[in-house]
Amino acid sequence: MTHYQELRRKILFLVFFLSHHIYADEIHLNNGDRISGHFVHLSSRICTFATPYQTTLDMKRSQILRLRVVQPVMVELYSGERLIGTLNSTQDGVIFLQSQNLGEFTLQLVDIKNISTIKSKKSIFSENWISTWDNLQGKGLGGIPQPGSSESTSPETVGEKDDEKLRRLLLQKTAVLLEAGEQEIEFALNYSNDLANGVRQRTLTFPFAYHYGFTNRLEAFINLPLSWAEQTSSSDSDFNKNNALGISDIRAGFSYLLRKEDKNFPDMIGLFNVTAPTGHEPNPTDSDHVPLGSGHWRITTGLTLVRTYDPATLFGGMAYTHTLANTFNDGVRVSPGDSLTYRFGMGFSINYQLAGFSQLLGIYQTDTKHDNVKILGSAREPMLFETGIIYALDRKRFLQSAVTFGLNDEAVDVSLDLSYIHRF
Repeated sequence: MTHYQELRRKILFLVFFLSHHIYADEIHLNNGDRISGHFVHLSSRICTFATPYQTTLDMKRSQILRLRVVQPVMVELYSGERLIGTLNSTQDGVIFLQSQNLGEFTLQLVDIKNISTIKSKKSIFSENWISTWDNLQGKGLGGIPQPGSSESTSPETVGEKDDEKLRRLLLQKTAVLLEAGEQEIEFALNYSNDLANGVRQRTLTFPFAYHYGFTNRLEAFINLPLSWAEQTSSSDSDFNKNNALGISDIRAGFSYLLRKEDKNFPDMIGLFNVTAPTGHEPNPTDSDHVPLGSGHWRITTGLTLVRTYDPATLFGGMAYTHTLANTFNDGVRVSPGDSLTYRFGMGFSINYQLAGFSQLLGIYQTDTKHDNVKILGSAREPMLFETGIIYALDRKRFLQSAVTFGLNDEAVDVSLDLSYIHRF
């Protein structure tokens, strides 16, 4: 063999070796075809695949039986969670995902919503972790957690991007962003217990929230809470117990995805909502009256930032609330003062069904005014710590539980939350 022939043989071997690795992804179709190439993207209907011949194929998803992808990809499940890893398949309809951090998962192909390469611009933002412009209810500062109705929370990726539904549900507490035409209902139970100035207040609230995604960036919501409240006070010579049942203040608004996360910037979500004083307002002339609402209109604008790091999601945000003055039945015009709300925390995927989250919540409320006269020392600054878990029952149904502890005297002592979330 001449030197030229030997060199040619080595070059051909090298080309074959490199092409084998460059185009190592593989798809098996139901007509018996087996296609090797480079995986691009899988959606609910189409799979895009690049072949070694510089052509791109769009195949119907229903034709796919098996899929192998040697480079890490992001897999989004219909349950809302995201997994990161390589894919392999040895039997029809079953995908084995190998995660560097979490080991191997066995997935059914029908449970996968879409698959994106890590650098793909088609990665999906979802929502859901932190609903707590409201959780900052503090001492009558208004609302019970929600992000999206719950505005939150929560935000679920088990891999490099834990943001879609971990974020949607871990973000549900901050800004729930649904897909266009997608709807969500949330039934919740909240119990809070607080003791201040010798008066104990117990509140049991049943918030009902509805969300609708107008586009992939814009979502509207409304929160309709039914509440029961009890106040007890005692002294050496007297004991009083009073309660009330009815509708609390109703809140409605929208969230908008200002910027999607990329390598340089986090997700940026803007929010705007209005709270109407539909609950029984305070009655300064009746000490036995138990209010279920604040008695004030409130307008809130805010910004939430979300950043994902395998397998965690970091989030934070601020909101400003303007509270309109109101004249109560004693003839005094009360202006509670505007407030600045802040929060930051983290969500963490435990597995593809379970996620945990924790966050620090705080509010600074300016001094109250009576008939335009500032009440010195009436400013409040409650701080709370919330922690909870989110569990996916199936693709569309979730359970979320949380406990919130007051960190100072101006915050509610303790609050317990349980939510059932259904998307359709």
